[in-house]
Amino acid sequence: MIKTENLTKVYNGNKVVDSLNFEIAEGITFGLLGLNGAGKTTTVRMLATILAPTSGKASVYGHDIVKDRVEIRKIIGVVTEESGVTQPDWTPLEYLEFFGAIHGMDNSLIKERTKELLQMMDLYERRYDPMKTFSGGMMRRAEIARVLLHNPKVLILDEPTREFDIPGKRYIWNLLQVSNFSKKP
Repeated sequence: MIKTENLTKVYNGNKVVDSLNFEIAEGITFGLLGLNGAGKTTTVRMLATILAPTSGKASVYGHDIVKDRVEIRKIIGVVTEESGVTQPDWTPLEYLEFFGAIHGMDNSLIKERTKELLQMMDLYERRYDPMKTFSGGMMRRAEIARVLLHNPKVLILDEPTREFDIPGKRYIWNLLQVSNFSKKP
């Protein structure tokens, strides 16, 4: 599903990711662990096609991260460490409808998935409220709903529970481990 071969990223002469090699099979949960500055976020950004590698190769479902960026973006869902809601005046409904349209989803499926995900993320009662009134954890739950909306084949999550309290972290990790997001958009 994901494969890297000597994946390397250099910033200002400093190797942030140095010849990284791994292969992740479909259905596997894989985590990158390391100290701050170890290159985890840089690796995530390269796999998500946000950042080009300096050298080496990587692929997601056989698609090259440099040559096939559009194809990869169709099949992945990404929450980056620094991501945030870019339109805080939007409601969760508007936010999810916008991203559903970007993914080319049918309107009826967008509505169905939006309701399901907002209920799952405990945001349904706040679906008409501007997200600028949300706590950091509520904003992060809206982001996770966005990532799951189009049923991606691959989830790439960089500190997805960063804004959550302990019960919220447990809920999200359990949700991601046991949920079946098998409906096709």
